[in-house]
Amino acid sequence: MSGYAELVCSSNFSFLTGASHPEELVVQARNLGYAALAITDECSLAGVVKAYAEHKENPGELRLIIGARFRLASEDAAEALSLVLLATDRAAYAELSGLITLGRRRCGKGDYFLAVADVTAHIHRCLAILTPGDISSRTTTTSAFAATTPRHSVLAFPSPPAATCSCTPPSASRYWTWSPPSA
Repeated sequence: MSGYAELVCSSNFSFLTGASHPEELVVQARNLGYAALAITDECSLAGVVKAYAEHKENPGELRLIIGARFRLASEDAAEALSLVLLATDRAAYAELSGLITLGRRRCGKGDYFLAVADVTAHIHRCLAILTPGDISSRTTTTSAFAATTPRHSVLAFPSPPAATCSCTPPSASRYWTWSPPSA
């Protein structure tokens, strides 16, 4: 088993984004020797059900992580924040489910609306990942999110991390940082 963990993975339950069935993703991750796989469909936990069924049938050493991706509105309508939330336990799963319900109830079928304030008010136990591109192009919103969420653990990647990178665990600030391998 490798130490690799895929922390952002969309299934075909993310319309026009993911192509593979969640159970196929679990089988492939297991075959590739992944340590963990996070199913992170957009504002949905729909793919997790089938992924869990496959994982329960033949878990191997793969750890299945439950999560979801979100596009968060900011006070500046031109800036949006792309965020992945990963549940760490049942309480975090309940918070994640509640946030999805909140966002979906605000809109018609198939859409959702969430703001940074919704995450800071409702999420206390999930791990948060700011997805690639957000930090360098949307520093105002990202800084505002980081400043208002000292209780969250945030993994922030300005660009996709290299295959090998050095990661610094959270200190008193509880924020993970990473740096690419030196050339």
